[in-house]
Amino acid sequence: MLNIYTTEIRKSLSSKWFFIALGIGCTLAIVSFAANAIQDYDSMTIGLKYIDQAYMMLSPLSCFKYWIVTDYLQPATDFFFVLLPLLATLPNAWSFLSERKNGAIKNSVTRTSRKSYYAAKYLATFISGGAVVVAPIILNLVLCACLMPAYMPDIYAVIYVGIYAESLWSEIYYNAPVLYCLMFVCMNFTFAGLWASFVMSLSFFIRNRIALMVGPFLFLVFLKFFEEKLIGVVTVHPGLTPFTYLRGTGTAFFSNGYVILAEFALLIAIVVVVTLANYRKDIL
Repeated sequence: MLNIYTTEIRKSLSSKWFFIALGIGCTLAIVSFAANAIQDYDSMTIGLKYIDQAYMMLSPLSCFKYWIVTDYLQPATDFFFVLLPLLATLPNAWSFLSERKNGAIKNSVTRTSRKSYYAAKYLATFISGGAVVVAPIILNLVLCACLMPAYMPDIYAVIYVGIYAESLWSEIYYNAPVLYCLMFVCMNFTFAGLWASFVMSLSFFIRNRIALMVGPFLFLVFLKFFEEKLIGVVTVHPGLTPFTYLRGTGTAFFSNGYVILAEFALLIAIVVVVTLANYRKDIL
């Protein structure tokens, strides 16, 4: 029984689409780092000219400030988080639909139980979706830490950092920045894995691969537009889309942990309900 789990995970982590998504994500992470490295050099150059005349705050020059999750200046950073839901689905979210269409699912189901097949598919999709997203995030943090010192974040430099009291886990950021980074890595992994699994569950209804991948992504884009142009005009509210809450800063909306947990629970519920509703149907 374990063989199907290891097989599906290995397939999802070695597919060409996994490496394509990983390449796109890592490229954006490296570009974001390079741009921030140039900015860091310029800031240090200017600061050293006046070091004898004024106090030079080091917190805004910390690797924790330039990290892609807390960065709010670089276009590559914005582009990465816009593409994040789409990148998460590239490795394996489409595989169930593909196997149904080409008949490969027959070989898998006849060699194991249907329950094990579904579980292995969702597990592989969750892991590959999460891994392809957090790998560039971790790469960016490592690159930043190699060049920029890990100065302890200072609340007095909040205007330069952009992580205010209402920001998600702001207290942890200013007291335990490494833990803060770990928590955001885990949250990004969880969302990416759940989103990829959610998209895969839509394979029961959507028979076109492009529509399966792009449709849910466009829904998020529409939700973001609706949030900014309509809701955001009349009220202050927590961010409703991953474009907002997967980042530590850089957005006009604050993040709320309860909203995030509710959305994660909703994704899980949809996956479970859709799968159970179609569990007994003929998938061959």
